[in-house]
Amino acid sequence: QATGLPPATAPAFGGPPPPRTPRVPPCEHATCAPSEGKMAEEVAAAIADEALRICKEIERISGGGTEVSFGDLARDDHVTQSFEALLGTLKAARKRGLIKFDGELLLLGQHDSVIISVVSEGAAVEA
Repeated sequence: QATGLPPATAPAFGGPPPPRTPRVPPCEHATCAPSEGKMAEEVAAAIADEALRICKEIERISGGGTEVSFGDLARDDHVTQSFEALLGTLKAARKRGLIKFDGELLLLGQHDSVIISVVSEGAAVEA
């Protein structure tokens, strides 16, 4: 039974499926797409920027000091709006030697009293 339509636009319920488009390998030229190395550098720079920003937020919340409780930090409106993954940002900042806190996992409510401190190197970097 002929539909009068070309095969590429024939309904899906009748006839053979349309031919597959061959997969084109990614371009090897540096000007065609950003390299994986460049994207990794951009991600690393964004993480480093967030780590510095969390140090500034700790200083702001503590009123110019260098320590704040996790509960105060996590419940701050500006922090909740600015940091999508607070614990990830805190871990990244600690890995870079900007802050220190006890434990690996901080849960709101259970770890509200855990103190997060900006270390002297972090205070010097943010200035």
